[in-house]
Amino acid sequence: MGVLLAGRWEEVDRLYMGQWTNILNPPYAAYVKQQLELASKIVTPSGANMVFLTAPCLGEPLSPNGTPWPEDSPARQAAYNDLVMQVAAEYPKTDSVVDLNAVVCPGGIYSPTYKGVTVRTADGIHFTLQAGPALAPAIMPKIVAAGRAQMARVAAKKSKKHR
Repeated sequence: MGVLLAGRWEEVDRLYMGQWTNILNPPYAAYVKQQLELASKIVTPSGANMVFLTAPCLGEPLSPNGTPWPEDSPARQAAYNDLVMQVAAEYPKTDSVVDLNAVVCPGGIYSPTYKGVTVRTADGIHFTLQAGPALAPAIMPKIVAAGRAQMARVAAKKSKKHR
């Protein structure tokens, strides 16, 4: 099974086809979607399932001029997460989404803690070492379910072969 958490670098300004752009630009968004589809196509032909995690909101300190960084735009995050949902919907038998954003950013609001545990570092981007054990009960059941679905699919194929 593959589990992919991405989004941060897909949301920053990027040089694409000789032009600076970002995920709100439809041609670049289409490229990002292609890359997500490619991730699925790399993982799933062997019978594995693909689980995409949504990109979480960020709590990065303001830029030197006192404004939010462009890549911290909720619109960019939403655009990326929409692409993740679209790709998983294209391949519903093998791909699924775990909404990490909803877990760590309840109501779309950044929080450095989850159930009293500090899960984000001071940069407002990265997760702490304590985040894994704290967040596992919220996200692992869906990941485990995807693994079980994969196992059931493989067992069904084996059963058909031996009939």
